Amino acid sequence: MIAPIRKNGELKLVYVYLTMNDDTQERLVFGQKEENTYEDTIQEATDFLERLQCPYTTSTTSSDVLSEKYASKLAEFEGKEITSVRITSASNLIAVYIGTSEMKLSKEHKRICFGGKTVSKEDAYEIAKQFVTELKISENVLHDSIHCRQQVTA
Repeated sequence: MIAPIRKNGELKLVYVYLTMNDDTQERLVFGQKEENTYEDTIQEATDFLERLQCPYTTSTTSSDVLSEKYASKLAEFEGKEITSVRITSASNLIAVYIGTSEMKLSKEHKRICFGGKTVSKEDAYEIAKQFVTELKISENVLHDSIHCRQQVTA
């Protein structure tokens, strides 16, 4: 798999993940030369994989289109009955917990986190809400503990 990587907010590097014959995984980095453009880096990585005659896919996680960026996460829930979605704060990240009819315990719910070093908590919350919208769920399934009317105090 080819995975585009941002450096200082711009696409610069490419990780190539190779699955070896013994099912271990190796990561190679392309684009570390300062004079390389991102296009040069992608070309170098694809040329390398084609020389190996290795089939590959390109990750969409660097895409600015939410449905592309989180395509693999969204695909996990295709065709499943989503019974609960909870948006909550997790340290300086935003976490979305998703439960399906197949999951009997809340600890089985899938957690997806948004945010990080370069994304503000407010922006992470907006991205999380967009992600939840992409799940195409009914309103009664969603619980937003960040912007709910009742505040819990300890």
